Amino acid sequence: LVNVPAGAIVGGNTISGCNDGLNLTDSSPTCTGNTLSDLLRYPIVEVGTCLPTYSGTSLVGTTHYEGIGVNGLITENKTWGDIEGWGYPHVVLGISNIDVNDTLSVTPGHWVKFEYTSDTSNKRLLIVDGVLDVQGDAGNRVVFSSNRDDSDGNDSNGDGGATNPQPGDWGYIRYDVGGNTLDWCRIRYGGVRTNALYAV
Repeated sequence: LVNVPAGAIVGGNTISGCNDGLNLTDSSPTCTGNTLSDLLRYPIVEVGTCLPTYSGTSLVGTTHYEGIGVNGLITENKTWGDIEGWGYPHVVLGISNIDVNDTLSVTPGHWVKFEYTSDTSNKRLLIVDGVLDVQGDAGNRVVFSSNRDDSDGNDSNGDGGATNPQPGDWGYIRYDVGGNTLDWCRIRYGGVRTNALYAV
């Protein structure tokens, strides 16, 4: 779904046997009462600026990756947190970039994972040109990790625990501006050498 405006209804659909379920690009519909069945990858993918709402989404089958895929330029204030009570992490699938004057908030206790690739020139990144507001607490740390890390109880790469996370699985979080908050977080299995610098 591409460029679906706020106020549009995407409801009562059955999406089955696809790579991803609800795949949104620069779209902000109200998604209600949809059934996602026997998917090969993620139940939800949001590319670019997406501000949808979800309710009554049913997951059928166990083949999907346990995560919410995200990618692209974020040009509105947005929050990453639990969707539909599934407890799934957000998984960065490429380069996610927070635009100037916009804020990405991450709720306490939430996990953000980065898709593993062996290509050291194409590691998954989060670039902050606006504001990244991450305020965990002592009992609810925000975790940034690899999608090969299943220790949150979610198999976010769909391999049934066949792989283990390693240092350098993903790239880095890069701040290009000040005014950000990163409190009570854990950052795991990232770090890559790029342009003669290491960044995590």
